[in-house]
Amino acid sequence: MRGFTSYEVNQATGEVYVVFDGARNAIWSGTVVPDETTIGEAVAGNPAAGWAMGRSAAGPLKWYWTCRAASDGNPEALVAVGEYAEAGIPPNYKAAAKWYGKASAAGDAHGAVMMDESLDLTEIARAVGGLAVGHSGAEAVDCNPADPPTGDLAGRPRHSGTLPCDIALSVLVSIRNVAFYEASEWKDLPVARIAKTYLDAADGSRVRDCERKVPEAQASLRRILLVNAYKWYQIARLVGRPRPEAKWPEMEHNVRNRLDERERSLAARLAERWVADYDSQYTASLEEIGDF
Repeated sequence: MRGFTSYEVNQATGEVYVVFDGARNAIWSGTVVPDETTIGEAVAGNPAAGWAMGRSAAGPLKWYWTCRAASDGNPEALVAVGEYAEAGIPPNYKAAAKWYGKASAAGDAHGAVMMDESLDLTEIARAVGGLAVGHSGAEAVDCNPADPPTGDLAGRPRHSGTLPCDIALSVLVSIRNVAFYEASEWKDLPVARIAKTYLDAADGSRVRDCERKVPEAQASLRRILLVNAYKWYQIARLVGRPRPEAKWPEMEHNVRNRLDERERSLAARLAERWVADYDSQYTASLEEIGDF
């Protein structure tokens, strides 16, 4: 590679490549080396190339390039930073909302929906309260390339410290955001499926592992997920779209019985706000094109 050097490292998990600059600083590591043009443009400050480097890298260098691309305004990197903020321990929903909002302003079609979801989670976390995990967090002003928000991005061993929590939340956020991106409009949003995603996360083995290894997660993380699951089941009931999960009323009842009255009331209020906000937007868009 002209101007850059790379070599292969044999590890238990497979082959890993490391790219160095001319001063022998490691600038990328992963399994599929980006082309030299992408590397050069990323080093020169191109946000799209920086995001390509971040998307393909692993560990701290993944965070470095993603953070750098987000700071330069790349919409996809901004979404990724928001997702990482949600997946840290404690999850920083307030910071995630800020990054999703920036993604929306930069042109991401679903950034506003993800921002609203993170604001809801901020409110739920405050209501659940008690311990560190799930608190609303301080709103991040800048993205710090030297401060990865999750254990995975910091390069920690996969079963150490808070990593089970990081993985559980990363999987949840990824599946949920895929559901958001699959829906071209509010009317197409698979609301019952999103509810089940939160319920599955709350009851899944990864969250149980998180609770076992990070005791402070026990009193709040699962409850945050359950309250938000109930919110989405209430949205499903309000908009009359239980599909594709046919057993959603039974699941809704299951979640309801695990929450106290204060938590159920909060979830119901947030659900009503979602429906009011997004149904009015959908109605307005139809009126604008004359089809309502």
